[in-house]
Amino acid sequence: MLREQFESIANTESCVIRSRAEEGEDNGRYLNLAFKTSNRAHLWSIVEAKLYAHPTFGSLLRKSSMTICTGDSGWDDYLVLYHFNPEVEIDAIDEL
Repeated sequence: MLREQFESIANTESCVIRSRAEEGEDNGRYLNLAFKTSNRAHLWSIVEAKLYAHPTFGSLLRKSSMTICTGDSGWDDYLVLYHFNPEVEIDAIDEL
């Protein structure tokens, strides 16, 4: 269901340039969902509404995920937009 919602965002939101999903195993299964976007703030509001606030899987996602936004310099300028650990400092999307 999460993957279907991710694909729906990727296929219907005009700010999404491309997307990819990667599954793997690294001391447990993981799923990385990634978007390239023309509008980071708009896409983040969509991700919050359609993934993190989803009535079926949103609470599990909030307990087990993080959202990172990289800037034009990749990992040299990134933001933590969401983190399952409430002690991790969250950045504002407009800081890039």
